Amino acid sequence: MRDITEYKRTEAKLVRSESNLAEAQQISHVGSWRWDLQRNMIQCSEEIFRIAGLLPQDKEMTPEAFSRLLHPGEAEEVFQKVLQRIQQNKDYPTTNIEHLILRPNGELRNVYTRIKVYRDENGSPLLLLGTTQDITERKHAEEEISDRTGQLIALHAIDLAIIHHYGLRKTLNIILEHLLVQLKVDATSVLIFDSSAQTFKIAAAQGFHIKHKGNKCFRAGGEFVDHLIKEKDALTILDLSQTAVAPVRFELLSDEAFVFYCGMPLMAKGKVIGVLEVFKRAAFIPTQSWLGFFEALATQTAIAIENVKLIKDLQTSNASLIKAYDETLEGWSRAMDFRDKETEGHTQRVAEMTLQLARAMGVDENNLQYMRWGALLHDIGKIGIPDAILYKQDKLIPGTEQVVMRKHPEVAYEMLAPISFLYPALDIPYCHHEKWDGTGYPRGLKGEQIPLAARIFAIVDVWDALRSDRPYRKGWPDAEIYKYINDQMGKHFDPQVVEAFLKLMHQEAPSSNLAPRKKGSILS
Repeated sequence: MRDITEYKRTEAKLVRSESNLAEAQQISHVGSWRWDLQRNMIQCSEEIFRIAGLLPQDKEMTPEAFSRLLHPGEAEEVFQKVLQRIQQNKDYPTTNIEHLILRPNGELRNVYTRIKVYRDENGSPLLLLGTTQDITERKHAEEEISDRTGQLIALHAIDLAIIHHYGLRKTLNIILEHLLVQLKVDATSVLIFDSSAQTFKIAAAQGFHIKHKGNKCFRAGGEFVDHLIKEKDALTILDLSQTAVAPVRFELLSDEAFVFYCGMPLMAKGKVIGVLEVFKRAAFIPTQSWLGFFEALATQTAIAIENVKLIKDLQTSNASLIKAYDETLEGWSRAMDFRDKETEGHTQRVAEMTLQLARAMGVDENNLQYMRWGALLHDIGKIGIPDAILYKQDKLIPGTEQVVMRKHPEVAYEMLAPISFLYPALDIPYCHHEKWDGTGYPRGLKGEQIPLAARIFAIVDVWDALRSDRPYRKGWPDAEIYKYINDQMGKHFDPQVVEAFLKLMHQEAPSSNLAPRKKGSILS
């Protein structure tokens, strides 16, 4: 007889460890694999099979089966080039690849793969170790940010066109230009409805093969746009060839080969004053967000047509736009939090805390909205930072990786500066890494050269970062955080802002140790 109690305990710990690892991989959508080049077999974790849309029959697959997961063409070619370099170059380092995989059901997924090579004493490759992460949702979030940015710029440009009184035709053409780009359609037109004469007039059109002459009219009746007048609601036609068209319109549309159509009624005071239309020459099914933005453009077009009441309409429109801007920026911040799991919820917290501290310091209420937007967008520039650097767990390499990471405030400035309404909000995204003593970046501003909004936000950003758990450390206790902030007075932080912050937190700024948190304080 032999006592195997310790062996059994060790075995149970190993099982639990493997289970925890598998669960962690499933949560983070990161799978691991091991390619034995001598046996020419690939051993995969269960998450690899889930990412690939397969049911794991066993833990191994052949390279041929592995290659069938790659998207035909580019991804497969990239992998072949990597394998050739590994064979030919003994010094070939760890490599990162972003590529597509094709699931058996035809679904494409974006993945990010890291590969490390292990060699024998002669330098011949023996083993490839890799991780593959499903980044499809992150890519969708980035695409959504890009789309929302374009839409926001378009809405603002249209708003400016209305305000500057360019005239109806020029304003409508500006609207249609943005509509073609943002909705990705082939042609678009604006029809103005004369209720007394029961006629439509083509006020502006773009994207048609035949150039439309302005003010061409056709009568209502026997035309699909009549639905828009009667129902005062959007009309979507997936196959335009099956729909009746008025004779004048038939002449204009007969050689266009349009398939998809969508029209929005232009409303003013509960009445339809016209129609905004889009056409596509290929089959298309619109999403709710697509229809929502189209509806927003229709609203702007109606305002342009009804500029007799321009001031009143603009006030209403601007209020709606500010709300849309705010919601869009919150969407961006959520997308950034989704992209960087380490800072989930961080953006919303620092935005609210920044406003509290700004109010405590007497900042004008008119400036708080821009401070809020700046706080929401403070890390938007990280979109331009490569994943290999952004997600690196170890310290960044000075002079190379660190320089790239420190570019994100400049990337933020380049992204947001063209959006004129956001210009007053740029202080935080551009300057929140500047330091009071001039040792910050990107411009090395010193003292009051740093905008007040950035000086306020810098403390809040550090406070939230230190108190939050990270994969590589636990959050600090409040007393240690306050001591650190107090120690950085006159170095990293503006002394007046430090005093206001500690006062807001019901703390004092002593010469050594900080008092513990008071019972019933704002942080209790």
